[in-house]
Parts: sequence; structure tokens; C-alpha cells
Amino acid sequence: YQRRVHGGHEEKSLTDSFGITEERVPVAAIARTRELSPDMEKYIWDDGELTGEALINFVNDFFEGKIEEYTDVMERSEPIPVNDKAPVKTIVGKNFKELVMDSGKDVLLEFYAPWCGHCKNLAPKYDQVAMQLQGEPNVLIGKIDATANDVDHPNLEVRGFPTLYFFPAHDKAHPVKYEGARETADMVRYVRSNAGNRLEPPKIPKPSASGGIPEKPLKGDKSFEKGGSAFEKAQADIQKLRKDLVMMGKELKSLHKRVEECGCPAVEKTPLFASSSSPPGPPPPAGTSSKGSMPKPPSLKAPTAHEEL
Repeated sequence: YQRRVHGGHEEKSLTDSFGITEERVPVAAIARTRELSPDMEKYIWDDGELTGEALINFVNDFFEGKIEEYTDVMERSEPIPVNDKAPVKTIVGKNFKELVMDSGKDVLLEFYAPWCGHCKNLAPKYDQVAMQLQGEPNVLIGKIDATANDVDHPNLEVRGFPTLYFFPAHDKAHPVKYEGARETADMVRYVRSNAGNRLEPPKIPKPSASGGIPEKPLKGDKSFEKGGSAFEKAQADIQKLRKDLVMMGKELKSLHKRVEECGCPAVEKTPLFASSSSPPGPPPPAGTSSKGSMPKPPSLKAPTAHEEL
């Protein structure tokens, strides 16, 4: 049984996950997993004096399958947050059943560790997921510190961080591990597609008077702010369109010049419609009669030795 202190921070050892208190030591304990997880198997020996011989017998009995799994473990839990108004709700061991299992909501829950770098990178995107779905009363986006809280669920397996599970509103007994892309749009789309409750369709903002980028982005979506991903992509698309238009203009000018040199009728003089009485439609090809006969090829002047087509 150990408690280590680093810079004023108390680091709890594996004994906390077994519910072992100072009054019970010394004891011997075995955990059949490399990481703390809800499905960790726990074995404890505290029968009599803990001698070297007793410890050897305990280990041998474990490998021979003679020891039953220890289940009388006090579940760890941080205090229940007070006035938790954050978009991402904090789940702890003591309120897991109330907020996740018994809530009747579709729940996306992140199991994280405070020291996990991947968890820190995911945090801003995960916050955006909660902000975009905060108008849905039957959806809960939550997170739980898996190193400080135990949850009682037979179908959860957390062996790395962050791990995301989706709890469908009408089937909390079978949560689904989220294996999709960890971008805001992908996670929002997943929740909307798999929600058991009926959700409101996403609100699409009206385009601006000039079209294109909307005047107001989706609520909570910062990607259209200057420097955001959508803003940068829109700027790149505009630049590409400008280049394409310049190239098209050059090609059109070149085609006009070739038409004039070969003696064909000027393109500008081709009427848009056959007549005012006929319905609008594409103009007939040059040389085509109203009865739809085949067009005649334009007469070309044979070039002289000093001329080029």
C-alpha cells in the first residue's frame, strides 16, 4: 500500500482501485490487466499473517485458478460537480448511473486521463461537438476521468485514452465504441445518425446577399472565423476559381481568333433563340435549316504559302 506525493500532488496507487484502506494493510493483491479498466479482474489475499511462504502460495493458487475473483470493491468516484453548466458534462462514478444509464438520453461519453496528450488534443474538438448539440435536450455529451472513477458496466472496455462510447437512448446495456474520425463534424454526424431519440435537423444558415459564405455560421462553429479551417478553404476555392476564369477567358479569346481566321461567322451574331414565337431552347448549329437538315461545313479559303491557319 503506497501513497506518493509529487510537488504537493498526491498520486494514488493501484490499491485505491481495490478499495484497500490503510486499516487493511498489509495485503497481497493481483490485477489481471495492464491498465485500469472497468473489466479489470481483482484478486486479494489478507487471510492471516502475510509471510513469504503465504505470498508464494497465494501466487501459485492464482495461476492454478484456485482463487475466486474479489468483487467487494468500493467504487472510486470524484465528488459530483456542482452547477455543471459546461457544454461537456463531467461524469463521475457517483452520477454515472443517473446521467448515463437512467437518463433516457443518447450519450456520447469520453473516457480520458488527465495526463493523456491525445485527450488534450481532442478536447477543443469535443467541446465543439457539445456546443453544436447543446440545443438537443435528449443528447448528452460527457467525459469521465477513467483514472479516478469506476463505472459498473459489463460491456465497457477501456484500455487506452481517449476511448469514446456511445450509449443509445433505448439500449444502454449495449454501448458502442466510437471508432470513427475524431473531427467535430464526424462526431456530430455520428450522434445524429445513431440517436435513438428524434433530433431536430441541423439549422443551415441562409446565404448572404451575394451568395457564397453565409453571413452567420452555425452556432458554436468557429471554423468560419478568420483563420478557421472553413474560412481558409473558402479563400483557396476563390483563388482557384479566379485562375480558372482567367484561363477560360484566354481560351475563349483564342477560339474567337481562330474562328475569324478560318472565315466562319462571328459567334456574337448567332441568335440565342430561333424566333420569338418558338419556345426557348439551344440555338441551331450554323447551316442547319428549320426542318433539321444536316449542317453544311463552312467554306474555308485555301491558305497561300505565306498564310497560316
